[in-house]
Amino acid sequence: MHSFVINNTIFTGKFLIYESQMLSTNIFARNLLAKTKPIDGSVIITDEQTQGKGQGQNQWLTESHQNLTFSIIYDTSFLKAKNQFYLSAAIALGIRNALYHQIEDTSLCIKWPNDIMINDKKLGGILIENSVLGNYLKYSIIGIGINVNQEVFDNLPFATSLYNQGFQNISREKLLEEICSQIESQFFKLKSGKYLEILKSYNEHLFKKHQSFKFKKDEEVMEGIVQGVNDFGQLLVQLNDEVKTFNFGEIKWLLSD
Repeated sequence: MHSFVINNTIFTGKFLIYESQMLSTNIFARNLLAKTKPIDGSVIITDEQTQGKGQGQNQWLTESHQNLTFSIIYDTSFLKAKNQFYLSAAIALGIRNALYHQIEDTSLCIKWPNDIMINDKKLGGILIENSVLGNYLKYSIIGIGINVNQEVFDNLPFATSLYNQGFQNISREKLLEEICSQIESQFFKLKSGKYLEILKSYNEHLFKKHQSFKFKKDEEVMEGIVQGVNDFGQLLVQLNDEVKTFNFGEIKWLLSD
């Protein structure tokens, strides 16, 4: 992928750094930002991450040369820190829309806050690292992992890939190009302050919307119905006759086969 050029964007990925192996593309991006001011929209991509990281303490394990693992560096100094959920929503929407343009599978959706799901299995994840200056963000590192051609996921029963879902002729290069284009489209909406439009689209593609699901809060297992996500980025869940709000990290989804 090192000679690949992204042609269908205005600025995202016009400056692209490739190395065959990295600790992680987010770590590379952080080190780059510590030394210099990279071009807005820079993309860092690798074929193999040795210390890939997911949300919280989770690792993002990926088979070499089979998937998409990359980061985008965006100048987000226009965005108030209190509105950073909209960045997360915009990125997740861009990825979901890009995948839909490639495979047209209606089961593609976003599991709150930003996992990409297909047929109730996890296809991809996002790890956003924001730098904050005062009341505004300064820049954001958008780490993205999409399982493309990997077939085996040891001890990860809810992980899947495009290949395992029957899409076996997907070009990683074309998918990268489409993802960068669709993310950039949503990013421009974010810069224009179209928060309600982003939130509306995000809720339209929300995993388990209006469906019952089980989750764990502390050590208690509960069952509720997903009602949506509010403009604070909180998940709205109907528990009996009451709608409760949950912040990220408060609950754990309990997926089932």
